[in-house]
Amino acid sequence: MTKDELTRREAEAWAAFEELVGRVPEERLETPALAGGWSVKDVLWHVAYWWGEFVRSAERNWADDEQATDDVNAREQARSRAMPFVEVRAEVDEARARLLEAWSRVDGSDAAGLEAFSAETVEHYEDHVPQLRALVEDPGVKARGV
Repeated sequence: MTKDELTRREAEAWAAFEELVGRVPEERLETPALAGGWSVKDVLWHVAYWWGEFVRSAERNWADDEQATDDVNAREQARSRAMPFVEVRAEVDEARARLLEAWSRVDGSDAAGLEAFSAETVEHYEDHVPQLRALVEDPGVKARGV
């Protein structure tokens, strides 16, 4: 896939993801109703964190930071829980701007950069869509154990 194609695909996938998040009733955005006791707010923070990892990875010429993904996710979920939704939402917008700025500097022939962008965006959104969709489509979903 070319950089232009991946750019379009990401924009479409993010718009669909945002539309889905926008359908979650406001009072449920912080409810830990997703697997692992995650809330929609937690998922947004999580996505923004990994966008930041794309930016950091680009600065390291795609070198892995060797952090255990599950440990990072647990740490960032705890951070998210301590923050109000409005703060998380603002950080998502700022993180997206940083992501797209870093992406604009990736050469279209940089296979590692293209793969990293796809993994931290399109593929990552797709990982979370089924649970978000279930939350939106089933108003009876209650908070799950943390």
